[in-house]
Amino acid sequence: MNIFNYRYLLKISTLSIIFIFLSILSINLSDTSNFYLIPTLQSVHAQSITEDCVSFNPDNVQVKHENNLWKVVDGNHSILAFNNQAGAQKSIDIIKRYDMNESCFVGRPNPSLQYFLVNNGSPIGSFQNEDCISFNPNSISVKQIDGRWKIVQGNLWILDFGTNQNEANNSLNIIKNYGFTKQCFVDRPNPPMQYFRVDAVDTDGDGILDQWETSGIDINNDGIIDLDLSAMGADPLHKDVFVEVDYMEFHKPLSGTLENVIQSFAKAPVTNPDGTNGIKLHVLVDEQIAHQNNLVMWNDFDIIKSNSFGTVSERNNLNSQNIINSKMKVFHYALYVHQYNSGGSSGLARGIVSDDFIVSLGATGWTRNSFGNHTIGSSIQQEGTFMHELGHTLGLFHGGGDGENNKPNYISVMSYSRQTGGLISNRNLDYSNETISVLNENSLNENNGIPSSYNVLTPYGQGVSSSAWSFTNTNQSIDWNGDGDQTDNSVKANINRNTDGSGNAVFSNLDGYNDWASIKYDFNGNVNDLSASGLSADAIMPVSFAEPELSAEMEKEFLFSHGIALQNILNSLPDDKFSNSTMAKTVKSNLLNDITGKTNSLQFYISNNNYWNALNKIYEIRESFDGSFGGSPQNDVISDKITQQKIISIIDNAIGSYTNALNPTSISLPETNLIVTYKMEGGWIKQLKPNSQNNSLVIDVTTIKSGELDLILPRTIIDAKSEKNDDVSFLVIVDGKKTDIVDTKIHSLRMLTIPVPSGAEKIEIIGSSVIPEFKELTLMVLGSSFLLIALIGRKFRNIWKSKD
Repeated sequence: MNIFNYRYLLKISTLSIIFIFLSILSINLSDTSNFYLIPTLQSVHAQSITEDCVSFNPDNVQVKHENNLWKVVDGNHSILAFNNQAGAQKSIDIIKRYDMNESCFVGRPNPSLQYFLVNNGSPIGSFQNEDCISFNPNSISVKQIDGRWKIVQGNLWILDFGTNQNEANNSLNIIKNYGFTKQCFVDRPNPPMQYFRVDAVDTDGDGILDQWETSGIDINNDGIIDLDLSAMGADPLHKDVFVEVDYMEFHKPLSGTLENVIQSFAKAPVTNPDGTNGIKLHVLVDEQIAHQNNLVMWNDFDIIKSNSFGTVSERNNLNSQNIINSKMKVFHYALYVHQYNSGGSSGLARGIVSDDFIVSLGATGWTRNSFGNHTIGSSIQQEGTFMHELGHTLGLFHGGGDGENNKPNYISVMSYSRQTGGLISNRNLDYSNETISVLNENSLNENNGIPSSYNVLTPYGQGVSSSAWSFTNTNQSIDWNGDGDQTDNSVKANINRNTDGSGNAVFSNLDGYNDWASIKYDFNGNVNDLSASGLSADAIMPVSFAEPELSAEMEKEFLFSHGIALQNILNSLPDDKFSNSTMAKTVKSNLLNDITGKTNSLQFYISNNNYWNALNKIYEIRESFDGSFGGSPQNDVISDKITQQKIISIIDNAIGSYTNALNPTSISLPETNLIVTYKMEGGWIKQLKPNSQNNSLVIDVTTIKSGELDLILPRTIIDAKSEKNDDVSFLVIVDGKKTDIVDTKIHSLRMLTIPVPSGAEKIEIIGSSVIPEFKELTLMVLGSSFLLIALIGRKFRNIWKSKD
């Protein structure tokens, strides 16, 4: 006969004081289970309940076949016994789904009631294919029917206690105490497992219980709120998504990137019970962690998360374990790292519908920081990757509802083609908000094109082999097979350029997908059983995808694709499309050399990550096709306007993509709408200020190492002219010392390259005229940064030195 310890806990609740009295007794029992008895006075119902509960670890439960029974056990502790393995396994799935860790009884050794608890509280939520009966705990009562004591609701009897009225009354009080609303069974009509639960109330459908959003999370049901979500901005009538972000040294998210993602969620076409649209994305940028050049996923990540998840104050709190456990119920965890598994991948999510993801833009090929000493990714690369990987944790695949990547009819940041701006430069930072009609790659209608509410540029592959990307707009006819017309109605083409493991083209039905309408918020199964939708929390990403995440190598292929698209168009042009048909072959040869030549060509600069010179080269090429951009229209090499517009569209997209990769910085002149674009190695500009007394522009800088400041200055801000109105050089003084500079004069711009020593604080540029101080101006806002950069032209390309 074994001896066990019994614990008696008496809780007496009043309005302001809780007294706890513990006593421990040693008693001999024939039952080999450890359990405790809790006589409790509940203030809510003012009824005394006695609980007989056995604790177990849900992570350790398993099925054991013994004495012709299938038992559910935790070590040597037997919890349930079934006549069949399927029933035993289902009970384990239910235990794990709800995280049950206490099995409780009324009336052992032959209990009249069995129920399970989760940390002294009721199981909450649902499980697929549950066998449950609903009832209202406020409407049930104990009645004697035909000499037997029963718990009933109207004409429905729920439990039968025979002649034992005390057990019936105690069970009634237990049900009311926990607010059970469902009685559930496994393997009726004689169920070995019976459990009670409550329905999860989640009015806005964001996977966070209403009670948590209004009153906070009490993870261990001890009456103490462990996480106050309301104080964090949660609203039970408006969808919320929470993310904690930690970052390695050098890899703190660039300013404005996360704000842009937050705005995208706020503008989402998603309805809420409060009558407004959008999703509140709460991003907590928390703390810096030590830099590691490479992580082995997911082992290294899990070590970091175990040490860093939660704020410092949360981890140091005496209640830290409950706080962290509560936070894990609702917070995704994002980590900005250098790289993982020694590759160039931009990021990784733990799975489709999961909690964790990383942004990893430190490999060679991604954009370097402004100091030129570390690779961190550009702003557009960072924000696109964050939203892309977060999308995976919210249930989105690379094709929305499937893994088909780069679909022309899927306008979403989840597609590689729209993640980082390398292929479509001006892509919206957005998930798809419509399901565009299917494109059958075995039978495409060119006249139909891609009908959409979006009117945007989209990439596609031409023909069966589809060796390169072409570009088209939605809502127009498309030359799917590249034969020069848009009239064919049954074309076979690999338009998303998908291939099998041997490199052979794969032809599929490419479905559109509405991302925003399909987001799965409940990554932790707080409300819904994830397995009911065929998904499971933390399904590892490589299992779900046959390809890795977007890498630096793939991004470079995207940047190469612009030149290839130009090359293909030029090669297909007949001589009569050129302004001088007799010189067409020579002109074409020169242009192709500018694009694909072995040295000093567009593709040469891209291959060497020299995006500044690539910009200058693409500007030269653009001047050849469109004189209005910098030369004379009479010198345009293409006379056909439709062809010219098509080429210019590709070139402008390339200019934007190269600018995205270069990641210049823009700063506004105070109290004006004028912008200065710059690239500075070793520091940054703090502020600009005009000084009209000596016609100068004063620049306050922070420098941590010697480098160069490259400035693009509109002449409307400052200029240097002689008395004859000829351009003259600026006088530049750095911390009181005259400095030699490179000064390039272009149309409406002045471009300066200024050597800046380490520790420099003040740069003064003196000219002949400067914008008045603090004067209200009504000037046209200069165009996008990439046009400003491109306008410096070929004169500047030898000045810029690659920072990679």
